[in-house]
Amino acid sequence: ITRGTADPIPRVQIPARALHFSVIIMLNANTYVTSQKGIGGTIRNQYEDFYVEEIPEIIPDGEGPNVYVWIEKLGRTTLDVVLDIARDLHISRKRMGFAGMKDKKARTRQWICISNMESEEQFRQVKDLEGTIYKTDFLKVVRGRKKLRMGQLKGNKFQILIRDIDDIEKSAEKVCGLGKKYYLCNRNQERCFLETRKIAEIAQLVEHNLAKVG
Repeated sequence: ITRGTADPIPRVQIPARALHFSVIIMLNANTYVTSQKGIGGTIRNQYEDFYVEEIPEIIPDGEGPNVYVWIEKLGRTTLDVVLDIARDLHISRKRMGFAGMKDKKARTRQWICISNMESEEQFRQVKDLEGTIYKTDFLKVVRGRKKLRMGQLKGNKFQILIRDIDDIEKSAEKVCGLGKKYYLCNRNQERCFLETRKIAEIAQLVEHNLAKVG
């Protein structure tokens, strides 16, 4: 949880009276309810306030007949972007693959796969689309051996900005207090994340309602 600064990727300008925190939600998470009183505030005032990044199951290795594009989109659905790419490449939508739909009212990152693009000319055509797809950036274009199919992801990372909090110090202490009790360290990746249950409880603090994650 950060105040005044955000994690390195992506960079977010944190205004006064706001909290910014990062969480990871893995698939198949359960639903939890907490008894704590909410901290107030508002979320999703701007698309940039809500960030989602896919945790892929398949990582393209740079070789193969398929082309993977790591995209960042803003205010668009995954399907909108997929259809735009298929249209501009003059190929069937059925050749486009992705692991899951990402929020429209957010800034999101995920892999898009274009199957059977074996020639260097086809690879170049994909790269040439960079900067031409509405509100979508191509952050990486690389070849992959396998096609990408729905459900082939481990989960999603979230960064959420909570605005208009009256008592920023007290709210930060409350949310941080929850996190400290259930802070886990992933030694293999040398990164630390909050346990899924406590992620739901933080969401409960924001909404003071039933927290649903998954």
